[in-house]
Amino acid sequence: MNDKHKLWVEKYRPKTFDEYIFHDVNFHRSVQRMVLDQSIPHLLLSGVAGTGKTTIARIFVNALHIEDTDVLVINASDENSVDVIRDKIKSFVSTWDG
Repeated sequence: MNDKHKLWVEKYRPKTFDEYIFHDVNFHRSVQRMVLDQSIPHLLLSGVAGTGKTTIARIFVNALHIEDTDVLVINASDENSVDVIRDKIKSFVSTWDG
């Protein structure tokens, strides 16, 4: 998509860890260690809207060269019923052949 037609927030969203502004030095160190080890444990990112949860998750996926098809994104702000989440997860897991 042409940058001219992108939302401002998407156009200027950080794409790398160097561009991301960490507000906690311990979290920054943890992220650096995970990337160096090429190993990320299960993560649950929480916080109020606009704190960078989606951004840091996208950066992780890009930094570890993970295929988009191997990633399930659930926005709990929009998809917060048990049935929606259960159905989405079941559908995603059923396509996994690893």
